[in-house]
Amino acid sequence: LLEARLRYLKDRAEEGTSKRELRHIADYQLVVIWYLHFKDEDNHRILTRKEIERAACRWARHEVNRWPFRNISYDLCKARFIKYATSWMRFLKRLEPPPQLPVPDQVAEFTERARNETDLSESTIHRRHHHLRKFFSFKIKLSGVLLLFFPPSSINSSICHKII
Repeated sequence: LLEARLRYLKDRAEEGTSKRELRHIADYQLVVIWYLHFKDEDNHRILTRKEIERAACRWARHEVNRWPFRNISYDLCKARFIKYATSWMRFLKRLEPPPQLPVPDQVAEFTERARNETDLSESTIHRRHHHLRKFFSFKIKLSGVLLLFFPPSSINSSICHKII
């Protein structure tokens, strides 16, 4: 797996990732290999998000118990593991694709208007599109029904509640 690790780190470095973050990625790659039981012969193994989440829970429990005097957050350890593992596995094309949720017309319209009528960069537009999709999928999970219109106060309070 050394070649796969180096390829990913090189790609991230070319994207402008800081040396400090590259060290974090390299450290977590070893943890991901260990906790997901990855081997060189696993060339065609596709991981599910559930597998990554279960491994992240084990890792976070281990870290919290390993450093009790440092007051390490279980949720933070778990989130970092998931972040680094999913990013790396997506790069290696070993992560199952996420289920496609319906995108309300407003999100698609927003994305088109942002591309055509603003000076926003493509990465900013992509990030905002991603956040809107997450917001709508969160609403779908809560209500079980896709509502096509939310008052702005509802959106703001939901986003603030999710962030805080």
